[in-house]
Amino acid sequence: MTVILFIGLAATGGVGAWVCLALVMGLLLYKQNAGPRAFFITGLLFLAALSFIWHRGLHSWTLASYSMRLELWKAAWQLFLQHPLIGWGLGTFGEAYQSAGLPLGTGALFAHNLFLQLLVETGVLGTVLFVIALGSLVNRFEWPARWEGWGVGGGLLAVFLFSFIDLPFQMVELVWIFAGAAGRLEWRAGAIWKFPEVSPKCVSIGLLVVLAVTGFWPPYRPWNFCLLAVSLWTAFALLEGQIKELKLWIVLGGVYLAVRAFNSPSASGTVWFLELTGLLIVFYFMASKLSDFKKFWMAFAGLGLLWAVKLGWYCVTFTPPEGTSWLQFQWVDVIPWVFPPNPKYLAIFLIPFIFILFGKSISNHRLKIALTVLSLLIVVRLKAMAALAGLSAGWLWSLRKKPVKLLMTALILIIALSAYRYFNSSSTKLGRLDIWPSAVKVWSESPLWGVGPGVFAGEYHRMQAPRLDGVNRYLMDAVYAHNEFLDLLAAFGLAGFGFVLILVFWLFRRTVGEENKNALIGLGAASFFDFCLHTPLIALLGVGCTVKESEETRRLSYGAGFLTLGLTLGLFGAPVFCPLLIQQALNLTSSAHYPEAFRCWRTAVALNPWNENIIQGESDFYEQLYGITKDPTWKIKSDGAFETAMGLEKADGNLVFQKAKRWTNRYAWGRSEESRLTARQSWLEAEKALPFNAYVVFEEGSYWLKLKSLNLKPAGDSPPLYGENALVCFTKAVQLEPNFAAAWVNLGFSELEIPGPSLSRAKVYFGKGLSVYDRFKDAPGLSPEEKQLVDLPPREVSRLRTEVQP
Repeated sequence: MTVILFIGLAATGGVGAWVCLALVMGLLLYKQNAGPRAFFITGLLFLAALSFIWHRGLHSWTLASYSMRLELWKAAWQLFLQHPLIGWGLGTFGEAYQSAGLPLGTGALFAHNLFLQLLVETGVLGTVLFVIALGSLVNRFEWPARWEGWGVGGGLLAVFLFSFIDLPFQMVELVWIFAGAAGRLEWRAGAIWKFPEVSPKCVSIGLLVVLAVTGFWPPYRPWNFCLLAVSLWTAFALLEGQIKELKLWIVLGGVYLAVRAFNSPSASGTVWFLELTGLLIVFYFMASKLSDFKKFWMAFAGLGLLWAVKLGWYCVTFTPPEGTSWLQFQWVDVIPWVFPPNPKYLAIFLIPFIFILFGKSISNHRLKIALTVLSLLIVVRLKAMAALAGLSAGWLWSLRKKPVKLLMTALILIIALSAYRYFNSSSTKLGRLDIWPSAVKVWSESPLWGVGPGVFAGEYHRMQAPRLDGVNRYLMDAVYAHNEFLDLLAAFGLAGFGFVLILVFWLFRRTVGEENKNALIGLGAASFFDFCLHTPLIALLGVGCTVKESEETRRLSYGAGFLTLGLTLGLFGAPVFCPLLIQQALNLTSSAHYPEAFRCWRTAVALNPWNENIIQGESDFYEQLYGITKDPTWKIKSDGAFETAMGLEKADGNLVFQKAKRWTNRYAWGRSEESRLTARQSWLEAEKALPFNAYVVFEEGSYWLKLKSLNLKPAGDSPPLYGENALVCFTKAVQLEPNFAAAWVNLGFSELEIPGPSLSRAKVYFGKGLSVYDRFKDAPGLSPEEKQLVDLPPREVSRLRTEVQP
């Protein structure tokens, strides 16, 4: 094995590794009082290193040569002198090197010397702290008694020496191996710092503050989710929580869900499922150790009343221009709300709190009545049908042992809910009935294993049913099935669905307290009409209902808390900076500072490589540079980034649509054969991915009209059929969306482009486009997509009126 390792080391052609290995072996042999044979072997290692150096040349001007390293180290020292105290910042050596105007031929990403890298990036302060920490470790080091320990220690020392002439610690894989091997070394116990004792009650108070703060903003903003995740995991470590007493069938079911999530065609769905599931698991095993969990639980459930203040403020502040009362305010007017995409989730969040108020004996009876009435008024005010259904289901469950009252209450609730639903003016009240059959179709694609989390949104566009009322027929997006049971069934199939149902039933049977069981029934009934459990705070609320109080933690584990805080900040904290970097990149691009914008995009992608929106933004930036410079390098980078984004979200048809538009623009720029063929193929793929999207065929029809106006040869058609192809596309667009005003107008223009044009038919199409515009131009309550569907430019309207009504 030793010979094989030496051969592998020689195959790398490296010199520094031989020198470091020889030095360390010499040191170890000297420490062990080895004989002359051992020193002879060490001498051979030195000779091998010298032979490599001689073979390559002492002054070889290549990136790996020592002469170039000397130049790089001189440049690094100059950079250090510019900011000697605190340095340029971690990870900025390459940017600092380039901004200083130093020669790029020597390489500019790393200093190839650990201490020079620290001096440049962290300054004297950071380097001194590192040296102090390193000295503390060396002082506690004990020479191992066995050769095994000597081998591990020697290897680590060789890697450390190697970091003075190369960059092993810039490679994540080597860092992990180094840290794992360092765990084998023997250390003397160091001085123990005594921290002031902090009561575990502070953890409960801190968590309540974090939960209250995170509830005021959408949960999946990176900083908000980071705050919640870091707080829960750190509290878990401080309280010395343990994930234990798991039954084998639970472990096997969890493994299946994790494997299915990892194999999902949607990276965002995988990340969401693993992150949310992790939070629920850690909260379940941590909450029981909180001081006076019952009080914590009631305070958490009552946070909805605090968040309702924001609703009242929005309603009062943003009064409709018509002057209607704020009590008549609709949720669509307060979009920047707590639980996106619908503040009605606040009503669902209040379900457990209402049942707790009914079930708990509170000394202040008036306060109990006031809180109950206020919570119910908020539910009614938000017109939350799912919350009302959940409250009804929980109430009926509480009467299950009284058959007469149960029957009478059920009839009253059915009549009341039906009447409420009938008189509800919401335009989306029947939308779920359109989504649920499509969800069943998505599930039928893979009944046993499911299609994977996050895939439903893309598959829905291929299977959605048309709306029979409203302005549009197919424009409605459905990221989720608006039914947690159907969502679970579609994502994980019968296997995952069955496991989760058994797990929920098992937890329900173990739940203590009638009010908690009523709350679980209520949340379950509400989730039948919405995807409320996708919101972390509501999911945590549901898990909290099943928690059993155990023995409280008397002392906090500061060491575990500190380590967990660092790990979770590294895991969840990096994406927090992405929105800032993206905005900075856009601002720099608008002011033509392209190199700085390039670095911002690269950093944002490195911080969150699983977000296809960020990678697509980077690809769009490269595409913009390609359009400006026509440099094929940017085209390659753009295509590579875009393919990465499509690989992350394989089921997202909108990415295929964007690809088709991109290649169409390239064809208009360069008129190359590659662009011509790829554009045509991309449009076919877009129609397949989004078969009911009228905008796809509309853009494709515009593509053919553009070729007609430029007198370009279309892909694969000989002789060219510009007008005919455009006519087919716009005809399909108006069939999909009869209220698509621009499609009717372009259909008329296409009619004029075909051989033997019919002016009368064109005028009919123009008239239909104008009719749609006149009917809906002032219609209230239209979504932005519907407004785009029915709108026409003012100049176009005037022109069409002249054509249709001369």
